[in-house]
Amino acid sequence: MPVLDDLERALQAAGLDPEGDSDDALAHGVLLVFRNLRETLGRSGVEVVDPTGEKFDPNFHEALSTVQVEGAEAGVVVEVMQKGYRFDGHLIRPAMVVVAA
Repeated sequence: MPVLDDLERALQAAGLDPEGDSDDALAHGVLLVFRNLRETLGRSGVEVVDPTGEKFDPNFHEALSTVQVEGAEAGVVVEVMQKGYRFDGHLIRPAMVVVAA
């Protein structure tokens, strides 16, 4: 999971959409590696937990902080700092989140 996190952060730092493409050969290669790793994990039963917009659930999420967000219902995940993962329906890493207060 940390390798997938690092690749996704590298893409974000370069201003690249993980679902997009790039004319730059290095960026294109990193995109391909990221997608290949994500798909390989998916075929093996690993699922991403990205709870943005969902009600906070301590069984699947780890709250790092709370913030006041205009228009957001209290207790809703407003930002995901680190995605979580499930394997065959079992949580292997909770999503680290920021929750609306």
